[in-house]
Amino acid sequence: MKKPSLLLVSLLALSSSGCAVLGVFGNRPMRSVQPVKKCLVVLLPGQGDAPEVFEKEGIAQLLRASGASVDVIAADASLAYYRSGNFVERLREDVIGPAREKGEYEQLWLMGVSMGGFGSLTYAAQREGDVEGIFAVAPWLGDDALVTEIREAGGLQSWKSPEKAPFDQDNYQRQLWRWLQEMTAKSPSAYPAIHLGYGEIDRL
Repeated sequence: MKKPSLLLVSLLALSSSGCAVLGVFGNRPMRSVQPVKKCLVVLLPGQGDAPEVFEKEGIAQLLRASGASVDVIAADASLAYYRSGNFVERLREDVIGPAREKGEYEQLWLMGVSMGGFGSLTYAAQREGDVEGIFAVAPWLGDDALVTEIREAGGLQSWKSPEKAPFDQDNYQRQLWRWLQEMTAKSPSAYPAIHLGYGEIDRL
């Protein structure tokens, strides 16, 4: 005959002395946990748009009404930050870092339109591990000449990308495409998750 398991013995002991157990534990302060941590979605506007555009166009409301456990904020990531080369640093110091430090969010996603889509991808490329997902809507991805070069090479995976290097004002377009080449060659389950939104007649 098999010996009774430790779990079974424990349950029998508890059932035979249930009043004593309830007496010990029933007077303690009740512990609570947050079963599901939220996801924070950081919205990045397009060129010439203020962060309020996401509320005006109803995008923020749609995210809140989706039923998902999300918080939504919009960053005032204007063209000046990109031109100065401080975009990634400022987004990290002023938005992403403080959100991470709170410890309230299990996931952090970037969602950007046009220039904001470019910013979402650029941030993820330079700050690996900071975000779990990206939704880039019609992202600007560089000059037409570079896009044509990649297309004529037979597509992104056939294109000869440059060696990995820190982003700067001279190489940022090619470095972004190098990162995209690396990311899209990985399993779809790899982080960050990248989703692309586009229109059929959108030139970007």
